[in-house]
Amino acid sequence: MDRKTFILKGDLKKVMWETSWPAVAAIVLYGINNFLDAIFVGYLVNTKALAAVGMAYPLSQIVLGFGRLVGNRSWCSGKYLDR
Repeated sequence: MDRKTFILKGDLKKVMWETSWPAVAAIVLYGINNFLDAIFVGYLVNTKALAAVGMAYPLSQIVLGFGRLVGNRSWCSGKYLDR
């Protein structure tokens, strides 16, 4: 079964699982990375550097979210550019 048929005709729970687990895993791993960065920076540098790590996390999540939007053929690109 090709990808398009799988998404359009497959079982909804299986489709949701198969298409979403890579993004969820990436988000969890990135969160763990940020947590470990905060621990090391908090102990090794100072509180200002720790504040910078805390400020950078939401900004990087916005950039990563936009990258996923473009990279995963979002609703706009999938619906309008494939004509």
